[in-house]
Amino acid sequence: MNKLSKKVVLTGGHGATTALSVIEALQKSSRSWEISWIGAKKAFQGRSIPSYELELFKNLGLKTFSITSERFARQFTLRNILSLAYVPIGLVQSLLILRKIKPRVILSFGGYASTPVVIAGWIFRIPVIIHEQTIAVGFANHIASYLATKIAISRPESVAFFSQQKIILTGNPISENIAKIVFKKVLSKQKSIFIFCGSRGSQVINKALVPILPKLLESHTVYHQTGHLDFEVFNKVQVNLPKILAERYNVYDFINPKNVADIYQKSDVVVARAGANTVSELVSLGKPSILIPIPWTRYNEQHKNALYAKNLGVSQIIEEKNLRPEVLLNEIENTFHGWNKMISVIENKDRNIDKNASSKVVKLLEELAEN
Repeated sequence: MNKLSKKVVLTGGHGATTALSVIEALQKSSRSWEISWIGAKKAFQGRSIPSYELELFKNLGLKTFSITSERFARQFTLRNILSLAYVPIGLVQSLLILRKIKPRVILSFGGYASTPVVIAGWIFRIPVIIHEQTIAVGFANHIASYLATKIAISRPESVAFFSQQKIILTGNPISENIAKIVFKKVLSKQKSIFIFCGSRGSQVINKALVPILPKLLESHTVYHQTGHLDFEVFNKVQVNLPKILAERYNVYDFINPKNVADIYQKSDVVVARAGANTVSELVSLGKPSILIPIPWTRYNEQHKNALYAKNLGVSQIIEEKNLRPEVLLNEIENTFHGWNKMISVIENKDRNIDKNASSKVVKLLEELAEN
């Protein structure tokens, strides 16, 4: 590694897409960076499935480190007491890792795995930047905001949650592959749907899909990322479908963020949760979509993300409490029926708010690394 390089630690949970976009920008910047990632060992609490972020960034050649950390839910339960017990363990691990790396700056994307790293960075007086992808603030970033040197936000509405002296509006980084996708103005000859359940899956969406999947496949190609937990279920569903329908069904447990652009390009309509990264990509692409927000987040941030997309004309919303197979099928049919009208509205909207977000975050890293 070049002696003039700067060491940066990236950390977080559920931050693979945003982190990947920043990593791409760091690797293309004029400065030489030595990039490390610190994340949770497991993708799911109580399961031995490795963290997707750790696997992804290891394959990109980054130095990756794992810590013991678990989500702290709002309800007071025995599980929460056990989760609290992991906090000092994760903190000690983070202190040891940071002492070994000696980074000039830390960039956190939030999530429960980031909290011990941010605290450890504050103890060592390492400048910390947190990036908030959502319109509201996540629980981990709310805690970290008091220790952070700078707070990068994706949307102006996030100002209400943080100290204004620390805030910089950067937008939400999207990957280079996504940014290059051409705006789709014409429906595919064989209409296509992308059921995107995120890296960890959504069993709620998957459950609603099962009864209507054969009906959808009669006239659509379906790309379906199930998540690890439900993959075998849908793999068996595909095997039992009539041949002509099975050929139209493409099922994946996980899609590498570097490869998801190809499926976005092919898809006419997307069905997904309303995570900030997904919403940023859909808005940037002008992709008609149906969003099903997670209802139990602290400030209902997924619902706010979904409203942001709906107000731009990109998306329709199904509340999880209303999600039933017939409701999902009806909304998909309505979206295709009004597809051309949606596209004409979306085309005239400014979808470039996140276009230069990665470079803005990198510039902020450079400024703090110089101090």
